Amino acid sequence: MKYGFAKILGSQESGYSGDKPNQRGKYVLVPKTCLQAFPSLSERVLNDQTTLKCLLPNGNLIGLNVVYHNAKFFPSTHKRDHDEVRIYRNVEFENTLKADRGVLVVFIPIENEAIGSFSVFSLSANEPGFEQWKALDRKTFTSKDVERLPGYKEAIGRISEQNNTSLISNFEEVVQYVSNVAEKRSTTQRMQQEAAIDDPALPLSTLIGTQAQFAAYLRDMYDFKCCLRKESLLANKDALGLDAAHIQPHSHGGPLLPTNGILLSADLHRAFEFGAITLTTDCKIEVHRKVSESSSIMRFRDVDVTPRKYQVFKPFKSYIEFHRENIFARFMG
Repeated sequence: MKYGFAKILGSQESGYSGDKPNQRGKYVLVPKTCLQAFPSLSERVLNDQTTLKCLLPNGNLIGLNVVYHNAKFFPSTHKRDHDEVRIYRNVEFENTLKADRGVLVVFIPIENEAIGSFSVFSLSANEPGFEQWKALDRKTFTSKDVERLPGYKEAIGRISEQNNTSLISNFEEVVQYVSNVAEKRSTTQRMQQEAAIDDPALPLSTLIGTQAQFAAYLRDMYDFKCCLRKESLLANKDALGLDAAHIQPHSHGGPLLPTNGILLSADLHRAFEFGAITLTTDCKIEVHRKVSESSSIMRFRDVDVTPRKYQVFKPFKSYIEFHRENIFARFMG
């Protein structure tokens, strides 16, 4: 079951210092009573994070970053006693929802998408319906609980008009934030020699729900260029002849995440798919020993496929290991 939630924005989370506005970053402090509306966040992962996909009243689809500030559980490296989840507001969220202290923000769950996808609207104290929705402040609810409340039908109507292959408008902003948090965490883990680092792209699970979205994000990461040939078939960011190749196939449990994909020309995709080539754990191309030395594929040996943008989302080791053990190892077997 999916849940929505409602929250009246406070002064501090709206950037106020006393009555002086715009003095600090703006966010939505998520009550502990509302955490079931979100993808799971762990106490055991420093500053664990996720993303929300939000459909706004103007019809635009945006992403919002969510961080679990959980330094309380890492006393050996962090002195602060933080234990709170924040949704970080962006400019379009602010402007479209007229977000300010005292404004009630409502997140309606989108039923046919991943948990963490919402149709969002806001109400100020002088607007019709505010008092009915106010009763749900700091609480979660199902769509059935609120289907008769003002604004619900409009929110659901926007969802039915939205194409499920649509991409969020601020992808680069959201991914950059996820990348920054993941990089800081991995640096801390390396310094402390802590447990193995999880896939840094996991917070993007909410944003990538279809093969079309997976392909679109990979094309952006690799700047519409084959990661081996380092060029496009056509210029001007055209995707002709470029395939979003899964490292661990989706049919074998591979996720729709950028760390489980590389952008390849169609012919090289076939070679990768059948195991003529694979990746090493440091993201370089290895050619199978059964491939002839005279093959044109040989010129791609040791080519690094790490994307130029968002290098923290380079191919992840567990997906590489799956490809090596289950596809590459069986080439012409």
